[in-house]
Amino acid sequence: MAFFIHPYAVRMDAVRGALGSGSAPLLRRIDGLGLDPAAHLRVTQLIQGEPPRGDADAVALEHIVRAVGGEFLDNSQWAPFRSAWLQDVDAALGAAGVEGRVSNLVFGAPPSPLPGMADIIVSTTEHDAVERVLARFEGWERVKSPEQAAVAQVRGWLTRAQASGRGLITFHIW
Repeated sequence: MAFFIHPYAVRMDAVRGALGSGSAPLLRRIDGLGLDPAAHLRVTQLIQGEPPRGDADAVALEHIVRAVGGEFLDNSQWAPFRSAWLQDVDAALGAAGVEGRVSNLVFGAPPSPLPGMADIIVSTTEHDAVERVLARFEGWERVKSPEQAAVAQVRGWLTRAQASGRGLITFHIW
């Protein structure tokens, strides 16, 4: 089975504010995404306040992130990947004496306390935490290849989020 991580630099307050907002301008932006009817309906329902129903709503939430201005970041090292790749990268970080773990960026807190949101494999790093998380990857250069390229890309996500004044949201999709 193939797995994917879809990272975005985004304002977390915009994502949280979209869920349940009923915002007419946001709904018009959703109309412009060209979604298929089922996806459009589910995104609209989340914006109108229906709670998430689990993993299937990760895609709907990703559309909302795009609609509120989320910037999709390069994920070429993380799309697709085999199930053990994330563990391999974390193990390589540990072997190199690096404190940070990619899994913490993938299996962390969801963007909202809405019921059902915890069932979606999506994780957020608030803008004010990005610098601290980036510091945990200090010494990443000691990671051996091929894992080093994957770690460099993750650091790039954090660096872009920091530079743009946004947080990081990652979707784990299979």
